[in-house]
Amino acid sequence: ELSTRTVVVELQMTTKLNYWRFLPPEAGEDTLCFMLVTPVGGFHWMPLDESPRPRQVWKRGPELQGKKIVCYEEGGTNGLDGPDMLSKVGMLLVTNAATGGCLEAWLVPICGDSQAVCASDDILGACLCQPPGVGYEAFMPLLLFVVESGDDLVVCVSAVVEDGEDSVGMTDVMTDALIEQGPYKSLDFEPPQLAMGTYPEILCCSLGSTIVIIVRRKGLVVAYELGETGLELIAQENVGHYVIDAVMR
Repeated sequence: ELSTRTVVVELQMTTKLNYWRFLPPEAGEDTLCFMLVTPVGGFHWMPLDESPRPRQVWKRGPELQGKKIVCYEEGGTNGLDGPDMLSKVGMLLVTNAATGGCLEAWLVPICGDSQAVCASDDILGACLCQPPGVGYEAFMPLLLFVVESGDDLVVCVSAVVEDGEDSVGMTDVMTDALIEQGPYKSLDFEPPQLAMGTYPEILCCSLGSTIVIIVRRKGLVVAYELGETGLELIAQENVGHYVIDAVMR
């Protein structure tokens, strides 16, 4: 039971590590799993496994070379249990110095053909989320992202789809919602010094059918319920300061 244990793990690497994070057990064989992103690609590292050597789950193609990885997460499931459990899609948020530092969202299949798909080349934040009404079966996730339209902020939802057996694609926007900024529109809190910088400008979190959008510089927190009819506003609050990070459990 991992919740009652302190685990110290160590890994010697012979290549540069561009990004790493902890993944939920559902992402990799229902056990402790880390994502390691190197110039070669993405690896699942499960230090408690009998064979703890990192396993490559996607290759890094030329479209992702030279770009700084800001965020990574996985979504969807193959519907299997235990050691056969695996995510379906990885999402990378990257910045591209060649385009002025715009934030891009890329999708890559897990254990597929590694053909990355650019979901958007100028967004403020994004996350993968669970479609409404999904039970304990295989599914592809939805992609939720926030874009700027004039002075407005718009939350958009598209479906990630399988394109053949090993590739992924994305549909057009299926539903969207305007973030009502109201009296907070003029707020612009100064961020502190952050080791990872200030990207993404907007944090997007999901847990089940609940979506939370956080406009970091405005301290604005907006919660939605993602239902069959679209995004339904649950609550909206302002915390009165810059938001460094957020997580849902």
